[in-house]
Amino acid sequence: MKKFLLSGLLMAATGVNAASYQSFNEFNYVNADNYDGFALSSHYFFKPQAMIGVLDEFGYLNTDTNLYGSIHNFYDDNAYNIGGEYFLPNNVFITAGVAKQGDYDAFSAGAGYLINDDFKVSARYSDADGQDGEVFARAEYNHQINRIDYLAFSFDTEVDLDSWELASRYFMALNSAQHLAVDASVTETGNDIVTRVFGTYYLNQAISAGLGVNDGKFEVKAKYYTDANFAFSIGYQDIDEALVFGVYGQF
Repeated sequence: MKKFLLSGLLMAATGVNAASYQSFNEFNYVNADNYDGFALSSHYFFKPQAMIGVLDEFGYLNTDTNLYGSIHNFYDDNAYNIGGEYFLPNNVFITAGVAKQGDYDAFSAGAGYLINDDFKVSARYSDADGQDGEVFARAEYNHQINRIDYLAFSFDTEVDLDSWELASRYFMALNSAQHLAVDASVTETGNDIVTRVFGTYYLNQAISAGLGVNDGKFEVKAKYYTDANFAFSIGYQDIDEALVFGVYGQF
C-alpha cells in the first residue's frame, strides 16, 4: 500500500480574452467512514497556461517547465512529495521527484522528449526503501479535434508490465457555454485491476457537476467558481464512504 501511494505521489484558450494562470493550488478535507484527513497540493508553471472553455480546463499535456508539491495526512500518517519537469530548448525534458511517508522514502528521476505539442514520451527510474529499483516508461498523446475539443491518452508502465495504467480524457464544447468531459482509466497493480469512468458536465465556465464509477463504486462531485481565481467543491466517494470538501485557488 505504501509503495503504491508513493508511486502515485511521484507521478497528481478560448477567445481573445481567455484567462491564463501559472499557479494552481488545492486543499481537500476528507471525512470517511473509518478515517479523516487532508491533502494540500500546489503546481506552478513557468509559463502561463490558458484556459480552454471553462475555468478548470487547460489541456492534457504539460509542455512547460513546472514544479509541484503536496502534503497528505490520512490515518494520522503524513506523506510529502515534491518534484517537477524541466524543458530544455531542444524539446528534451528531465523529471525528478522525492516522496516521504512516515519513515518510508522514495525518489524518481528520468528524461523524455516532446515530439511535438501533442506527443510526449519519457522514461524514469524509481526507487523506494525496501524495494528494488524499477524503470517506468510513459507516453502521452493528444488528438486536437478543433480549437476546443480533444481526445487524449496516456500509458504509464513498468518495463516488465507488472503494473501499468491506461488513461484517457475526452473534452468537448456542447455550445458556447456548456461543455462535457469524460475521464476513464484502467490500472493494474500486481493482480488487482481497477477501472474508473467519470463524466463532468459544465453548465458554464464556473459551475460543473460530475458522476462516475470507481472500482464498482459510485462517486459524485460538484464544483463552483466564485470568481476567476477561487472555487469550492463537494463530493462523495462510495468506495471509502467519504465526503470530500475542496478549496481551489489559481493565479
